[in-house]
Amino acid sequence: MNKTPSKRLESLDILRGFDLFFLVAIGNLIHPLAAAIDSDWFNQLTGGFKHVPWEGFSPWDLIMPLFMFMAGAFMPFALSRYKTDSNKKRLYFRIIKRVLLLWIFGMMCQGNLLTFKFESFHFYSNTLQAIAIGYLGSALLFLNSDLKYNC
Repeated sequence: MNKTPSKRLESLDILRGFDLFFLVAIGNLIHPLAAAIDSDWFNQLTGGFKHVPWEGFSPWDLIMPLFMFMAGAFMPFALSRYKTDSNKKRLYFRIIKRVLLLWIFGMMCQGNLLTFKFESFHFYSNTLQAIAIGYLGSALLFLNSDLKYNC
């Protein structure tokens, strides 16, 4: 059985899985556990799973920037083959579709998808919407510029 090698960047997949596990599993588990244990040492341990005010950051505050990093890191791998295409119409459609889906998912996370109240509508207020805007700008710049970086 001939298996073709994967063209995915596995380290990025592992990082994405770690980030999601930290966000979904650990974040939802650690706070109820801390309330149940109610111990000073455990409450200090859980400090890394809370957002802190503007005097610093905790590991929890790095989740959103890590998602932004991963969204940008995959672009050269995913979009390089389209850079030389003369007709990018289908690719632009895919980019716009992805941006709109991320935006809608962000609205769903806010709970404001079907509320048409202006005061509860937050145009740009969560990670998915930040990724959508960053992806749109970065993808268009990557596909339409000839910038070369020498490292």
